[in-house]
Amino acid sequence: MYNHNIIKQNIFFVYRIFIILVFLSSISFAKDTITWLFADYPPFAIVEGTNKKKGILDLITNHVSERLVEYNHLELTANVKRITYFLEKEQEIMCTCGMNKSPERDNKCYYSIPAIIAYGVAIVTRKDLLDSIKKTEIVSLENLLKNKNLKLGIPSERSFGKKIDIIIKKYKNSDNIFTQHIGNINKSLLGMLLHKRIDYMLARPYEAIYLAKNIYQEDNIAIVPFKESDEYIISYFACSKYKKSQRVLKKINKILEKERPTNAYRNYMEKWLDKENIQKFRKLYDEVFLKLDN
Repeated sequence: MYNHNIIKQNIFFVYRIFIILVFLSSISFAKDTITWLFADYPPFAIVEGTNKKKGILDLITNHVSERLVEYNHLELTANVKRITYFLEKEQEIMCTCGMNKSPERDNKCYYSIPAIIAYGVAIVTRKDLLDSIKKTEIVSLENLLKNKNLKLGIPSERSFGKKIDIIIKKYKNSDNIFTQHIGNINKSLLGMLLHKRIDYMLARPYEAIYLAKNIYQEDNIAIVPFKESDEYIISYFACSKYKKSQRVLKKINKILEKERPTNAYRNYMEKWLDKENIQKFRKLYDEVFLKLDN
């Protein structure tokens, strides 16, 4: 014979477990969801290969999202044009890390306080074209764009900073500018450069070096600074123009205020720097980045 008291206790125990699970499930479903948007821009965001999720933006987004425990988190990879489209959604919390401010974007999303500092872009070309690119001691992007014999390749929708964006906009309909819209854009442009379909592109030096090393072509490219490029570029977390996104950004700002001064946070930005530039970067980080409020 079964002991009826034991049976009742077991039933009560199972019932309590069931109620707890339902309660926990309801809490989970009650959470708002943040969809994190990533473009395929190694070494900033790395979506495939042995270094997958080890890009600068991957690591910083993860660092911040782990501290937003009151939200569910999803990830979505898209090109920059699609990301800009998603940020215009006014009924979902869509966020991305590493967005540069530009007049075209300012009315489409909300920004955090500064989240990242990175060296400005340079001209990337083939070594056999150096004499054509460096005709003067100080290289000018605008002068290069006036040269119809040299073709520039640029990514669609990417901002390079206000000064450069203005120049590119001025010449965007020229035959010697090619705009790449799909895929891993910088990887595609580098391939075009090496196959002589374009003559130069714009990228941060460690973007170009990372991509070239992956295909054993680092000895065939040259990095050329130019006068219109800023020494550094500041980028931000950006979230969709939705009232709940504003609350998320307030929390992100608090996390950034606490975490930016730490070595762990700074190390994410140093991950793909060459050793020769780390001390210079740390000086820039301490003297410029940590003093920025917006």
